[in-house]
Amino acid sequence: PELVYDQDWSPSISPDGSKLSFSRGNQTVRNIWLKDLQNGKELSLTTGEHYSVSHDWMDERFIVLDSDKTGSRQLWLLDTLEKKMQPIGGYGAQHPVFNDAGSTMTFQKVAYEANIWQLNLSNGEITRLVHSTKYDNNPAFAPDGDSFAYTSNRQDIGSIWLYDYNLSQERLLLSIPDTKLTRPTWTADGEKLLITANDESGFWTLSYDLNSKAYEKIPFSINNMAAVDFMGQHFALAQSDRLSNQIIQLKESEENPLPIKDVSRFMFLSDGRLVYSKTNKKGLFINDKSGLNEEALIHDFPINAFNLWTVVNQSVYYDWSGSSAGLYRYDVETGQRIRLSEFRPYSVGTSLSVNTDEDVILVTRTDRAESDVFKATIEL
Repeated sequence: PELVYDQDWSPSISPDGSKLSFSRGNQTVRNIWLKDLQNGKELSLTTGEHYSVSHDWMDERFIVLDSDKTGSRQLWLLDTLEKKMQPIGGYGAQHPVFNDAGSTMTFQKVAYEANIWQLNLSNGEITRLVHSTKYDNNPAFAPDGDSFAYTSNRQDIGSIWLYDYNLSQERLLLSIPDTKLTRPTWTADGEKLLITANDESGFWTLSYDLNSKAYEKIPFSINNMAAVDFMGQHFALAQSDRLSNQIIQLKESEENPLPIKDVSRFMFLSDGRLVYSKTNKKGLFINDKSGLNEEALIHDFPINAFNLWTVVNQSVYYDWSGSSAGLYRYDVETGQRIRLSEFRPYSVGTSLSVNTDEDVILVTRTDRAESDVFKATIEL
């Protein structure tokens, strides 16, 4: 791929040997591409902000792929000539494989369960707070620490929920048909959430008012995700063909791209400096918004672990693997690094949140993963 933050996966040769199909994208979006092996030309067969894990050729014209296009993963039939796709079922299905005749297909159906746990640093107690048979993740503490927002797909599409410590209860905040909602973050006053939305138009950010229960689109001119509010201004990560993996600032209706590029995730310290991970370089980095003073805070932090860290006050909390694996806290002011616990996150999506008192950590863990293999026939 021409873009440095894209990668290619899952190559497959057409039955007549003339074409190569493959999945191109990143850890969030992957589309199916086609390369003509005779003339070398490439084109995208699918578009949009969906994620495809795998695919296979049924015959010389049709491909079956898995996609989360509608919010839940299932199988789709793709016409390579018309570049149109239609769902054919298989909830939770992936890795379709055809026999040589294209008459029989096997595929894997998977089910994951991710839950949100609480680690109390004062006494070391570990408690499971949010539990369902689906995926609950992206926890985000409210500024006052009395609640936290999170994402769940228990309605078969990403929706935003709230856990209330005072009531020890969870409740649905927002669900939008045909739109996946993820990565909630709070405004400083604790009255609104900034939420990443993903639909046919791509990634965009909405603001949800917890009092009025109304939401509105943040007026960025380009697709974006993972927005945060700092000092009353909105910042987000650009996700469009024109600009991608670069932080953009919205100030008084003016959009300003910050000069820091190839960013996979970012957060603000309380003093206004940025902490971020990169798409093309190991480490966690710190910088002011000028982009001229980049320093490495955590060396050799893995590129694919960009969801396994968080920031609160002047501290960076992160997961570390290897012989000294565990959860760590890095004090930006003193440079002191402390191992807090061997209790670690493992899930898809942002998996850590720490309250402002820095005595409670929310950790997302995939506690169950099951799969079965099925055989099916397809009739057009």
